[in-house]
Amino acid sequence: MIEQSQIDAILQAQEYSISECTDEQCAIQFGQLLSAEQIVLATLSLVGGKYILTGKIIDVAKGINIRADKVDAESLAGMTEAAELLAYKLTGLTLQRGMKDEIEQEILAKYL
Repeated sequence: MIEQSQIDAILQAQEYSISECTDEQCAIQFGQLLSAEQIVLATLSLVGGKYILTGKIIDVAKGINIRADKVDAESLAGMTEAAELLAYKLTGLTLQRGMKDEIEQEILAKYL
């Protein structure tokens, strides 16, 4: 995993701008530039009043999708839990009832 500050430094040194990257092929090139094995791409859409978050993991070397899935929520406030669920789906894990509190505590203990 690469920290955002490291990504920014590498891209700045190479005179790349992530805001100009709008397609999968460009994202793969960024992954190669950053020496990443895999990258995660996500898109948030509003369709018929429902927010839909789609995501996929891409193998940078092969340029192929490893896994893809989507989640939805009725509001932006509900997207936090939906995004967490998508992360579990993309990694092949299942989020069980009651795990949310445990996960939040682990994250807080690890990063704060």
